[in-house]
Amino acid sequence: MKHSIADWKDDIRDMLLRVRDQLYNFIDMFTHKFIRQIGKIEYERPELKDFVGEDRRQATRLRSLEVKMERLLHILEEVDQTPPNHKA
Repeated sequence: MKHSIADWKDDIRDMLLRVRDQLYNFIDMFTHKFIRQIGKIEYERPELKDFVGEDRRQATRLRSLEVKMERLLHILEEVDQTPPNHKA
């Protein structure tokens, strides 16, 4: 009986992981379709032509800010590790 319960629990865990994976796949597919549709709207509507490629520009800016933030964190970490008499 002990092995039956363990097998049952393993089956439930496996099923939950499969459901989770399917849910993630559905979310990824929906997101991909949604992004494609928004991209089409940018190109089809003349009043939105100035915004074509804006997502790419914002992503580039975000990456640049992330690099700067990492540098700042590194500097702050070095300052924090510096002995008090050397901080001036």
